[in-house]
Amino acid sequence: MFVYQQFRREMRIWARLRHRNLAIFYGYIIEGEGTHLTAGFVSQWHPHGNVMKYVRSKGDANKELLVSLLNFTEASG
Repeated sequence: MFVYQQFRREMRIWARLRHRNLAIFYGYIIEGEGTHLTAGFVSQWHPHGNVMKYVRSKGDANKELLVSLLNFTEASG
């Protein structure tokens, strides 16, 4: 049950966030049966992939800003 609550919390936070540098949250998907479920978020497609790929590919990425945004989303719950 804890994972489900955590998933819902993250979903609520992301759904409220609006910023030109954040992907738009469209919804979620749950696949599987019984106790073998896989859940994921559905978002706007971003050509740079996820934040880790972006930071690795861009030597000039503002890592402090990215960490601040991630910390903000954690604290907003």
